[in-house]
Amino acid sequence: MGEKVKVEKIKQLRSVEVACPMFHRSTATAIYCEGLYQASSIVQHFGNMKEMKLQSYFCKEKYQNCELYRAIMEARFAEEED
Repeated sequence: MGEKVKVEKIKQLRSVEVACPMFHRSTATAIYCEGLYQASSIVQHFGNMKEMKLQSYFCKEKYQNCELYRAIMEARFAEEED
């Protein structure tokens, strides 16, 4: 039961503190981001909280260093050039 409360607290903090413009939403085990194409999304599912906390660090503070953020931006610029 203590773990469930901890997960809920982390989830609430994430939705308030996210800086990444690609972030859509999160659940207890997944982060949803904008996709490579308009009206698409990318979902990252995590097997444990340690992995999810690591990725949420990028969402909150260093999104420019996130591989997904960079891939999305690269795809959008390539789309604009075509």
